[in-house]
Amino acid sequence: DILSKDKVVLRINMICRYRIIDGIRIATEIENYEQQLYTMIQLALREHIGRHTVDELLAHKEDIGDDVFT
Repeated sequence: DILSKDKVVLRINMICRYRIIDGIRIATEIENYEQQLYTMIQLALREHIGRHTVDELLAHKEDIGDDVFT
């Protein structure tokens, strides 16, 4: 659950596709990369949602993914 700028609790489902560029680095240097990726996406989404009201989010819902990942 994520709180919007106008204090409305939202439940948002998001799908994220990703591509691993350096499989050796992930296997040897990054511990639990899937959990780290999930946490990073969750924080970015919370930050974005928290800056907008529900009306703003609904008016621009197609842009949420682009805004979160830039």
